[in-house]
Amino acid sequence: MLLMVWPFFLAFAGPLIYFLVVEIRDLLRIEPRSITPPPLSSLDSTIDLTYIRGLGLWSAWYAVVVVGCRKCLEAGELTYREKGEGEQANDVMHGLVCAAVLYITTGVRAKFTEKTKLFMCLTLLGVGGYAWIFEASRTLHVTLTSQLSDTFQGVVLALCTFLTVGLVLFHSYLTAKALGYLPAFGYVTCYILAAHVFCYFVPGEALSRVHIHHQWWGFVMSLVPPASHQSRAAMWCQAMLFGVHAHGLAAFGAQPIFNNV
Repeated sequence: MLLMVWPFFLAFAGPLIYFLVVEIRDLLRIEPRSITPPPLSSLDSTIDLTYIRGLGLWSAWYAVVVVGCRKCLEAGELTYREKGEGEQANDVMHGLVCAAVLYITTGVRAKFTEKTKLFMCLTLLGVGGYAWIFEASRTLHVTLTSQLSDTFQGVVLALCTFLTVGLVLFHSYLTAKALGYLPAFGYVTCYILAAHVFCYFVPGEALSRVHIHHQWWGFVMSLVPPASHQSRAAMWCQAMLFGVHAHGLAAFGAQPIFNNV
């Protein structure tokens, strides 16, 4: 039954929805540029031994979560793709680069170094919650385009998913507007969309079949606000998106997005 999904869906997205609603309410009450904008990137911080140590610890935690998730999937005989040694080495390199990018260009550095235990717990919740939702959806053959519309529970689950995504995007817009970097937010969002659209429509002998794997979109979504902004919603959002990305990398690896038909 789809009811199997609800406890983990609520644990996964419930607090995020609550924090987003509260912060959206507050953001709607303030004037643009009325609060001091924080640095958009941790690149503004001095790179010293503390910074390097934090990057090393974050990379180590990233590896522990991904490898641990892979071992749990294998031990529990859950959904994952068999990979050779070369593919596993490629996944490790891909993951370490993603870890560095998230630490350097988003709010991960502040979240991980200032609230280490809380953020580590949230990332584990993100991986575990998404893994359960993914397994339940696969077992029940649930998709957003077909069987979710066959039952009332499926429709409600789909609506909650779209509501969460919509709140994240709306919160991102209001945060960028309030902090005075709405143009930058627009540029980043348009760049990400344009890059995917451009690659899809590049002329070739065969059209590309697009499959946006969750290890990819979880990572890409982490690069835009509110994940970069320091708030309760941002903390939860960053951890959940990391969980989605880590599960995808552990289960299926760094698979290509575009494939020849």
